[in-house]
Amino acid sequence: MSKNVLLHLARRVLNEVLSEINKQINRIQQEVIQEFETYLRQVVDGCWRGEDAEQFKSEVQGLLLPRLNEIAGSGGIVPRTQVGVENAAQVVERADQRVSGLVSNLNDTFSKIY
Repeated sequence: MSKNVLLHLARRVLNEVLSEINKQINRIQQEVIQEFETYLRQVVDGCWRGEDAEQFKSEVQGLLLPRLNEIAGSGGIVPRTQVGVENAAQVVERADQRVSGLVSNLNDTFSKIY
């Protein structure tokens, strides 16, 4: 099996893994938001009413959503990690291309000598 096929296969697997990570992060983020919304509805609409309850709700939402974005948002930890992995894959591909070129040149040189 040629190395290009192996690199292509590795790239496809990497893309599938990154896609699955995105799906899982989105699912977890939605579940966390839904749980907090359920909790807030029970507290604010149930046993605690009034201005303080609404202020509490606003504060919790103001703390939760920015924290979730720090983790999974466009500039968050997860996307930055994915970009890092993607960059590493590109470095490997460029290195492979350079090495292939060097080996080819070396082979040409030795072919002329012998």
